[in-house]
Amino acid sequence: MKPEVEVNKKLVIYLVSLFCLFLYRSSHTHADDYDTSPKKADLNSLNIADTSTTDLTPEQKKYLSNTAFRRYHIDEWMPLNFSSSDGEYIGIAEDYWQLIKSKLQLKESLQGSVTFAELLELMKQKKVDIYPATARTKDREEYALFSIPYESYSIAIATRPNYFLSNAASLSGRTVAVGKNYSTYHLMKAKHPDINYLQVRNTKEAIQKVMSGEAYAAVDILPVLQYHIHNSGNQEVVFAGVTDISFPMAVMIHKDHRQLLPIINKAINSITLEERTAISKKWVKERVIQKADYGLFLSVSFLSLVVIGLITFWNRIIAKANRQVERSNLRLKLLDEELKAKNQELEKIAGTDVLTGLCNRLKLDAALKNEIDRADRYSLEFGVALADIDNFKRVNDSYGHQIGDDVLVGIADVLQNNLRKTDIAGRWGGEEFLIICPGTSANDMLKLIESLRVKIEQYDFPIAGKQTVSVGITSYFPLDSAASITKRADQALYEAKGAGKNKVTQYVFSVPAER
Repeated sequence: MKPEVEVNKKLVIYLVSLFCLFLYRSSHTHADDYDTSPKKADLNSLNIADTSTTDLTPEQKKYLSNTAFRRYHIDEWMPLNFSSSDGEYIGIAEDYWQLIKSKLQLKESLQGSVTFAELLELMKQKKVDIYPATARTKDREEYALFSIPYESYSIAIATRPNYFLSNAASLSGRTVAVGKNYSTYHLMKAKHPDINYLQVRNTKEAIQKVMSGEAYAAVDILPVLQYHIHNSGNQEVVFAGVTDISFPMAVMIHKDHRQLLPIINKAINSITLEERTAISKKWVKERVIQKADYGLFLSVSFLSLVVIGLITFWNRIIAKANRQVERSNLRLKLLDEELKAKNQELEKIAGTDVLTGLCNRLKLDAALKNEIDRADRYSLEFGVALADIDNFKRVNDSYGHQIGDDVLVGIADVLQNNLRKTDIAGRWGGEEFLIICPGTSANDMLKLIESLRVKIEQYDFPIAGKQTVSVGITSYFPLDSAASITKRADQALYEAKGAGKNKVTQYVFSVPAER
């Protein structure tokens, strides 16, 4: 009897799903719609408080001042990039780019409009320096670098009204239209290679391929697909849903201008929530809900009665089975929550120094490796400091190890109360502490650690009295490993000890004299 119950239960659920799908598509178009009325990128309308070149080195400012970067415009990618009736370049991505340009006072030389496939060829031929609206793909990394993402969208699906799709996996073995060499194509193909991709000129043509029956569905990022469906003027293609694939929008830079990458990343990191909100409000309109199609509603009413009858007939059997499943699920949920809590507790214990409550050596090793990987990938900067308590053996010998432990705990409290939320501090071993400071320049690192040294010097330790620390600091350099960067910090610490202790010493690279 149990297998029969399952089969009929699935039938009921399937019929209900079809009914709900028909009702939804008959009464709705889509959620947020995108306003594509011509609006030139106006920084004043975005309420930007400060667009000056902040946090740039003199060398970076000189580089920007002496360079005009060549850029081509990609038309017909509404509402991200397109041209207004008077030829102005507008769109969501264009607004972000104008914001980044303004923050950096970056100069560019516009070369005209091309297709995206043509732009990639021009980038390969070193005829274009920068393009501000694409995603990182493996093949493009041969000639281009990519900034950190400044926005992210889901890849969405459009298809015929009578087709039923639950997710991207439903497209397996079917023909799907997508813009030629678009990032959407590469991202989709990497995760769903079993789809038959039909590459066309742009998303508008992809929608037309669905309308003509040459393709089962079309894909692009959500705002682009919604725009084309809304402006197609017919109901032959509808929005079917979103995939689990994200499109991280980034700035693509030719490798010849690799020194521009960290500059662009700084500008993107400085974009505020208010600026993002202003761009979103500028282009996203309110929810659009069309008047219900009562003809279609009545045409499926009979189906609803059949569904209700089936649900009523099987209600008792299904309810009983559901109660059994719910009881089992509840037991599993409780066990799962208990297991998660235990795992979290074990993870915390495994990464925490028992005495000080700071990170232990194991967690510091993992954090340092992660920060190096992040710096390598996005050309970011960070600093490392290695601190050692001066004359700590004298404390242990004079007062005992319990008082020595109190000193370690006191210094840990100073670190926790005065470091930034992004900084990571831990006990490196014995009386040594390691501090990792992401996104921190060498000068800022020196100021931060010096302030910590002073606070420790001013701290009044019970019984043991005043204590001091010597600190060695260094900054990340390309090709650094965890071993090389901590070795430099240790060498700087050794110099601080030799210079009389209670000092902060910064590792200085020696530059060979020119022959």
